[in-house]
Amino acid sequence: MVSSGEAFIDRYPPGSSYKYVVGYIVQDDIISGTLTVKENLMFSANAHLSDDISNDERKQRATKVMHDFRLEACADTKGGTEFLRGVSGGERQRTCIGVELILSRKILFLDEPTTVIDASTAQNVMECLKQYRPLAVQLLIFSIHQPRYFIFKLFDTVLLMEQFEKAYQESQINININSSLKKHICDARMGKLRQKKREVAARSATVEIYSVSQRTLRNTIRNPVLFLAQVVVAIVLGLVENVSGYCRTTTFFIAKAFCDVLPIRIVSSILFSLIAYFMTGLEQSAGQFFGFLVTVFMTSAFGSAICLFVSAAYSYVQ
Repeated sequence: MVSSGEAFIDRYPPGSSYKYVVGYIVQDDIISGTLTVKENLMFSANAHLSDDISNDERKQRATKVMHDFRLEACADTKGGTEFLRGVSGGERQRTCIGVELILSRKILFLDEPTTVIDASTAQNVMECLKQYRPLAVQLLIFSIHQPRYFIFKLFDTVLLMEQFEKAYQESQINININSSLKKHICDARMGKLRQKKREVAARSATVEIYSVSQRTLRNTIRNPVLFLAQVVVAIVLGLVENVSGYCRTTTFFIAKAFCDVLPIRIVSSILFSLIAYFMTGLEQSAGQFFGFLVTVFMTSAFGSAICLFVSAAYSYVQ
């Protein structure tokens, strides 16, 4: 099994702008089940597109993707979870693809996009991709196992792999990939790609924090199981301790704040910052990172402290 290697595009290593050109859609969808189709698309646009793109243009991109992928009818329907009914499997898969297409990727990799859906839905997804490719995406590459005939005939080029090696390759549109004309076109395009520099201040930390915070708040409010479990447990335990007179309210508040809230918030803030800060591609400097960490921690700690203070201010439940 191959464990290491190098990636080249037309014999050249990818440049720093590679991640702005190439998108990857994993097999397990990553859309939020508590957000609607339109909200998932807008979150992707707000969190990844540069700040010089206006909000109206982002909405136009989301509208276009929903129109091209036949998602307009379910634009205001939630993605769905195991406890929350949402869109169908095909609509969910098309939404996952749209989350990347809204970013105007030129090359798109898909990991088995038809595995978890039925044959009719798979055909619908593949036809949408086939129709969309000439409009925006220049190259679609995806892995697939035992495709049906109606899907197979949509392919331009087929590459059969066996034990991580090429076993067979055939182009149905009879394009000679080694022709001098295609080589010239590829060299010209790759030359522009290598010269393209990374966008300066592609997205600010403020915009990302706002987008992620908005999504987190919606997920918390719209997840009935998580929300009810936290509220019910807190109310029951609080009533029991208050009725029993186990301790004074001020003692409970101080102990809870310093020994429960703060340690939990510190650990969760550090873990969240380590994952979210570097994953979103923010400026990699110690000062910026610790500023982000302190902001996340203070927001979390003060929010919890305010809730405890309000609950402790009432001596009885009326």
